[in-house]
Amino acid sequence: MIPKSKALSLISDPINMLKTYLNNKTQNKNFKTINLTYNPKMIAQNIIKYGFINDLQESPNTNLAPFWIFYRFMTFHDSLLENHLKVDTHYVDVSQITGRKTFNTIKALAEKFKFNPPKEQDKNEFCKKISIYNGFLPINIMLHQNDLELIKQYGFCNNSNSLNNKDLICIQLTTKFELQADMIDITNALSLNLGDIVIAIDHNNYNLLANNVLLATQASNYIRILAREIENQLDIENKKRIDVKHILEYLKSNKEIKDVFYKTIKSHIKNIENTQPKMIDSWKEYNKFLKLTSH
Repeated sequence: MIPKSKALSLISDPINMLKTYLNNKTQNKNFKTINLTYNPKMIAQNIIKYGFINDLQESPNTNLAPFWIFYRFMTFHDSLLENHLKVDTHYVDVSQITGRKTFNTIKALAEKFKFNPPKEQDKNEFCKKISIYNGFLPINIMLHQNDLELIKQYGFCNNSNSLNNKDLICIQLTTKFELQADMIDITNALSLNLGDIVIAIDHNNYNLLANNVLLATQASNYIRILAREIENQLDIENKKRIDVKHILEYLKSNKEIKDVFYKTIKSHIKNIENTQPKMIDSWKEYNKFLKLTSH
């Protein structure tokens, strides 16, 4: 017989999973590519949306819960997938790869799955939240000489004309966690210190920008302002977050959805119940949900 393949499954309290889905930020595609005339405050205030392509909203909303509950193609389908793939699954609760627990968890997984363990000097990096700028970044900033004159005359006038030009220099505002291997980090070269945010550029564009000091200086000034506005907006977005209390209240008030969700979860965690029942017992929010269902 062919032995089952090993698989790693990250699992979490289903109610916390639903909370994550509802709070997930979506980037407004109108601001994925910009130029130096775009108002940084306007970008930061409008780049984050919640929901789906056809129903984007300004804030998270529990009314979007049915989408995540019913859309089994994306969510709450672990047991179905495992049974179909016929794999030997090793479960890791998401709480074990959060904060200071992450490094030791990855070390243990490296030994079990025979991949290179993390280096001790990188330990602090494993403690960081790498998705803090999800939705805000990446942003492509297109640099063109013509925009310098527009800025001089009109300030941030949101003029997109230069985006149609071919002689553009493209830089990308991203995070060091998502910096592509073929890109150059020019954050220090632009005299910027943005924490986990970096400015990336490819080799061809790097040579062009290196020969245009005026454009590089304007880009540096612009990015400093944009990064500050993103940080300010990040605090605003964090205050919009839905918590477990809101979710449980919604489910309590919507019996049909609550009952479907219960059945969905039971199917989702069937294999975990059979192999890791103590893990399920540790799910605080899920056990609160069970009390609503009388199970």
